Amino acid sequence: MTITKILSDKPGNDPNQPAPSIARPRQAADQLAACWSPPVPPRGDTVEITVRFGFDKSGSVIGAPRVTYVKPAPGISDEQVRNSLEAAIKACTPMHFTAAMAAAIPGYPLSVRFIGRRSDEKPTP
Repeated sequence: MTITKILSDKPGNDPNQPAPSIARPRQAADQLAACWSPPVPPRGDTVEITVRFGFDKSGSVIGAPRVTYVKPAPGISDEQVRNSLEAAIKACTPMHFTAAMAAAIPGYPLSVRFIGRRSDEKPTP
């Protein structure tokens, strides 16, 4: 699945807000994207990272997430993008799963592509 996050140089939402209960894998990816704060790319570019991971029934990530792709923008390193996603995972887990999600998700591998785009740019079709 692909999640696009609009990035801004201005402070955004408070990641310490209580998160809603998560009933679907897409909601878990959306919640991680809400916590993700990569460096803002230059105009006309994006930062991208694809990660593969799984959750346990308590909403924690099992093991270390596996980064399978990183596309930093000019002036941004791979490491900065990786570190920003690692920080998002630490800040937003464990997640609050519904009973059905907690029963279904353990060991289910998720592969999520996160794309960070500037707030002052329109997405490409």
